[in-house]
Amino acid sequence: MALKVTETIALAMIGFQVTIILVALYEHGIKSEKLDIFKILYLLLLVVSIGIIINVKSQEATLHGTGFSLIGMIYITFFTLSLAFFQISINRDIYSKRELKISNKNQYYKIIRLLIKISSTFLIGVIFMFPFLLVFQLIFPISDLTTETVKFYSEFPN
Repeated sequence: MALKVTETIALAMIGFQVTIILVALYEHGIKSEKLDIFKILYLLLLVVSIGIIINVKSQEATLHGTGFSLIGMIYITFFTLSLAFFQISINRDIYSKRELKISNKNQYYKIIRLLIKISSTFLIGVIFMFPFLLVFQLIFPISDLTTETVKFYSEFPN
């Protein structure tokens, strides 16, 4: 439903690419990584692809007679900032002495630990999302969410 109403795919593509650029600039700023010619070319390629996405979406908006929405800009801003903070905080993760011993014995420990942290972050996000959905449902009893949910469950057995 969110893809049909807000066309989130283009916003998420822009958000992911801007996040990569922000994280690369942040790591260059704190001098944890150097920007060599290939990274600069990659970042420029990301900027060009963002420009292409914006150009295509603006042409589509012109055809449909709609403009850019403020909610889309807010979505991109929140999505980009939260993803950038998430990626930066994952890189700053500190291991205890016990975890260092385990990671020396098992080379896959870091991957498993990262996957557990990412999945727990998403689960916590989903848990916090339910009260907001309940409030939204109480404020707007008939909405796109209601019609999409009814349609999904009516077509599910087929």
